[in-house]
Amino acid sequence: MGYRYAALCAAFLFFSGAVFAQSLDGEEADGQADVSPVFPIHRLWKDAEKNVVRWQPDWPLDIPPDSFDPVSNGKARRVTITVQTPAIDGTENGTSAGGNAKPLAADASAESAKPSSPIVYTARLDANGRLVEFPFLRDGVFYQAATRYGRDKAGAPVIEAMTLALSPDEAIEIAVLTTDEGRPVTARIKTGAAYYFASFLWRAETCVEMWTDEAGVPLEVLRDTRIFHYDSMQNITFISFTDSANEGTDGAYEVSARYNDKGPRYWTRDGTTLSFQRDETGLLVRLTDIRRDETSQPPINSSYAYTFDQNGNWTERREIRWTKLNGYLVSSEGVVIKRLIE
Repeated sequence: MGYRYAALCAAFLFFSGAVFAQSLDGEEADGQADVSPVFPIHRLWKDAEKNVVRWQPDWPLDIPPDSFDPVSNGKARRVTITVQTPAIDGTENGTSAGGNAKPLAADASAESAKPSSPIVYTARLDANGRLVEFPFLRDGVFYQAATRYGRDKAGAPVIEAMTLALSPDEAIEIAVLTTDEGRPVTARIKTGAAYYFASFLWRAETCVEMWTDEAGVPLEVLRDTRIFHYDSMQNITFISFTDSANEGTDGAYEVSARYNDKGPRYWTRDGTTLSFQRDETGLLVRLTDIRRDETSQPPINSSYAYTFDQNGNWTERREIRWTKLNGYLVSSEGVVIKRLIE
């Protein structure tokens, strides 16, 4: 109860301080929030608590829905995928015009004609079946997260630290300072040479998160306003975002999906409806873009070829992209994913 009371007091003080700072000098307060790496880190805990890496319709198109199924289904302890994105016209910092996303490791000055460096993501369970490594989606981009567990005074396992890799040379390190019922109440965040502090006020499945800088100056109050809908199989069928990181032209961003017994079948994002076609075993064989408006960018149409191991698991997935050129379908090399299952 003491932690909860402290969190409630912190929420009031931080929020009041943030409003006071903005009332004194709105531009300066806004500037502090803009230059600080503030984002809702409580989402890391929510992802870790799920103990599965479940596909959802806001994933980047480069990452297939079945990438981490062996871990999520309990058939493997670790799955590592290596994503190689080819150079294509219209790329910007390694993100293609088709909406594919990759971490900040891309060199902004690199020539678009050169393929980006391979990106590696891992989903891993420890000996106790807890998710200790997993890809984390932030602002539409996948990063790699790692979790370290400890024990509270009662001996129950709790998360004591997390790391979010932004690039091979940059990471955000989060150390939990106090907890309540297994969830963090206060944490220290290190990014580069800078330190920040966050306090969390948990209410059921919602959380209010408050950041300050090292001097205690309030930076921002964050609320997770995402709305999730699930079907009877616990598939994520609809997500509505109203936070600033995912705002669209109408102030909101929505994605939705429909499933069959083998996985996602259709989903809608950015005004586009996409369809996955599968073979009789459930393997993904084709991605079809069935949008009506083709004026903004060309449709996304891809087919997939696979390499399998002796157990029938796919270990390499090669994408072939098809585009219309002067009325003819032209193929080009797409994303290549190599998968290691342990």
